[in-house]
Amino acid sequence: MRQVLAVVAVLLLIGCGRGSEKGAVTDKESLLETDRAFAAASAARGAADAFNEYLHDDALMLPAGNNPVKGRTAIYDVMKDAPEGYVLAWTPEDGEVARSGDFGYTWGKYVSSLPDSSGAAHRQARPIFIYSAILVIVNAAVFHWLEGWDWLDSIYFVIITFTTIGYGDLTPTTPLTKLITIFVAVNGVAVLLMLFDEIRRVRVAHLAPLEGQEEVTHGNSDA
Repeated sequence: MRQVLAVVAVLLLIGCGRGSEKGAVTDKESLLETDRAFAAASAARGAADAFNEYLHDDALMLPAGNNPVKGRTAIYDVMKDAPEGYVLAWTPEDGEVARSGDFGYTWGKYVSSLPDSSGAAHRQARPIFIYSAILVIVNAAVFHWLEGWDWLDSIYFVIITFTTIGYGDLTPTTPLTKLITIFVAVNGVAVLLMLFDEIRRVRVAHLAPLEGQEEVTHGNSDA
């Protein structure tokens, strides 16, 4: 079985293979064919299994902000802990092989995605939006009833209080409505913090899913 030493952007850097030995990839089409087989394995079984199958035993992974990970087995142990639903789709477009046949590279486009993590983040945010809507409607009804404001003014007051804007053009006039205003404001701060946290979760889930065109270097080894 031919093996490919794969690097995605700066994530993985691999040492040169031994092109002169039996089973080595010595021409561009063979290299691209092997790279496409790696891409198909990644789509079918996941990136961790694909790298475990095609990486050289001496592969080196350079994670951003972390210590290098050396060796195919160690890299697999790191990658297999990726979030559930992580998908790496790789489409090699072209490549080159050295005349000596001991080094080659391919380049193309990749798409990495975390559909399950993103969906989970949206599902976790849904109850917050539902709670916020209920809080606005119920308290608008309370202010409409206790302060005698019309519905538009009541909803407007609750929302600007809930979002901690507070223009001051409408103010509660009774001790009870003042207490309710405090309740709305405190809840608004708590809900905004939860929403910001969910936004952060969604951003983290979508930072890894980057689509772009990157150079991917490859070596080759014996079977």
